[in-house]
Amino acid sequence: MLALVIAAVGLLAFPRFISAESKQGLYRPGVGASSRLPMIGGAAMVVAVGGASGVAVALGAEVPWPVLLTGVMFFVLGFADDVLKSRPSTRTGFSERTSFLKALAGSLVGASLLFSFVDANASSALSLSHWTGSGAAGSVVAFLWIAGMLFTVTIGAGFSDGIDGLTTGLAIPAAGWMIAVIGIQQLGGGEFRYADLGQAAVVINQAGIPAIVALASACLGFLLFNLPSNWTKGSKSRRLAKAYLGDSGALAIGALLVGSAVAAGIDLVLPIVAGVYLLEGLSSFVQAKILVPLYRRFEFLGGPDRKTVHYSEFPLPFVAAPLHHHLELIGMSRGGVTSLLYGVGVLLAVLATVTVFLGTPAALIAAYVIAIVILGFLWFGSSTFRPAFFRLVETGNRSELQLCAGRPQRILRMRLSSVVAAKPCSGSERRTAMPPLLVKMNPVSARRIFDEFRPNGDTDLTEISNPPR
Repeated sequence: MLALVIAAVGLLAFPRFISAESKQGLYRPGVGASSRLPMIGGAAMVVAVGGASGVAVALGAEVPWPVLLTGVMFFVLGFADDVLKSRPSTRTGFSERTSFLKALAGSLVGASLLFSFVDANASSALSLSHWTGSGAAGSVVAFLWIAGMLFTVTIGAGFSDGIDGLTTGLAIPAAGWMIAVIGIQQLGGGEFRYADLGQAAVVINQAGIPAIVALASACLGFLLFNLPSNWTKGSKSRRLAKAYLGDSGALAIGALLVGSAVAAGIDLVLPIVAGVYLLEGLSSFVQAKILVPLYRRFEFLGGPDRKTVHYSEFPLPFVAAPLHHHLELIGMSRGGVTSLLYGVGVLLAVLATVTVFLGTPAALIAAYVIAIVILGFLWFGSSTFRPAFFRLVETGNRSELQLCAGRPQRILRMRLSSVVAAKPCSGSERRTAMPPLLVKMNPVSARRIFDEFRPNGDTDLTEISNPPR
């Protein structure tokens, strides 16, 4: 409720705290840029979590200050980026190099703050500190593990904040997992066989309500201002979102999730719960930072014009990264994208809850295998839809040229394609101005051809005898 009120006040007090950043994407011709919304979500959630912690202190409870300080630190790092984006003089945030170094430094400092929980978690088989031991080498490994989780989860959460409601919506089942774990332990009146949650530092009052409830409630409250919808600029669908989360909120969410898991001694399960965040970050890293530079560097991969050719010419897994952009560009509505990723997030949260309830190393290994299968299916299944092709559909007296993403073939009578866009066409167009049908093409080139196609037949596209693939 507090996040809801603060977000409402923020909209009234700071209506011009809007990003002036403009990203050009040749992979999105005809889609149009998103409209601007105030970036007040991060401040609303951090103030709400801080307010809940203040109430806990007033009630005489012990608050996990290292967790809260880590979240606030990442909020400040993200807020600095949001401020730069909001200034007309800069119109952009930190460079990728600066953002990387900033996140790395924040992760190291955050790991130093959270390291105080390592010794307390030595009895939990679901914490890495249980397996690394108390020696110097074990302490170094545990420190690097916490820093690595902070870096990857916060970066992944930041990448996921590119579509309304995705980051906050994914945080709710992730936080709910920890609430369920602690609640089951307390209702059972005992401890798990391995997970020592009786002294979990996420408890914020004497009644046993976990601090992570504050994060879940803040995300749920702000989600009412950041609801997902099928809106795109120029469409008839109404946009339900009224505010952005911003880098400040996305980074803070990731940091608070990591800190709470470390404090509770269940950090080995966190990568499963945060699987969608990690997949979002991994899709961008693999495509933009590994594959594209490789194709540009080596001539046998990129060709003689490898330094100037558009990246879509390379055999990449996605039309655009991160993953949610790819899903949108292959024809899935924005509401459908968030619903799909919400579903995967809930499934992973249930898997993690069962894993902690069982509390055995074998259950943890099995959970990792299942999570990798789920996320791998999402990765490779969606990459199947990267190529584009044209299909002509005739129904009665009506003919329609469809731009499709995926494969023209069928497997077991299942169509491996989705319709991205469609235009009506006449019989004369099929003879004089029809692009190649059922031929796999580069998605950028196919979209350009589709946009240039004229329903009245005044465009001759038959000159394209060898379309790029």
